[in-house]
Amino acid sequence: MTAHSEGLPHVFVDRSLGRIAVPRLLRQAGIELTTLAEHYGIPHDEKVEDITWLTDTARLGWVAFMKDERIRRRPAEKAAVIKHAARCFYITRQNLSGPEMAQRFIDNLDAIVRARPRPSRRRARRRSGSTIAPGCLPGEPDGTRAGSRSD
Repeated sequence: MTAHSEGLPHVFVDRSLGRIAVPRLLRQAGIELTTLAEHYGIPHDEKVEDITWLTDTARLGWVAFMKDERIRRRPAEKAAVIKHAARCFYITRQNLSGPEMAQRFIDNLDAIVRARPRPSRRRARRRSGSTIAPGCLPGEPDGTRAGSRSD
């Protein structure tokens, strides 16, 4: 799948996925993306609040990839996602390597493209049944499916 010829919006990669390995692997798979560090600059990127980048990326029409699932539980961040119709996909397993995280997103590109453009946080799963959440991509042990609401 050539990500953007198939309808994937520009992707924003949060600092929780790292600055180098995951973005490099996603780019190698043909995904057009901008990391938090690239968008806001180093060292300022370390001080950017989640609410700020959620708002900014939603206004740009970008899809956010992240590993910080706590965003869905924090009232201010959750409100920013809803208010700005942010499209977010996150990995729920915190112990994955960079290549494993990148592969979860790559394996779920079709589901990400199909996810309705409304405020959402989905998990991204491995094809074998482990999750990435929007809100998350499909696949963790919680049984959430790609495209489903997780809140």
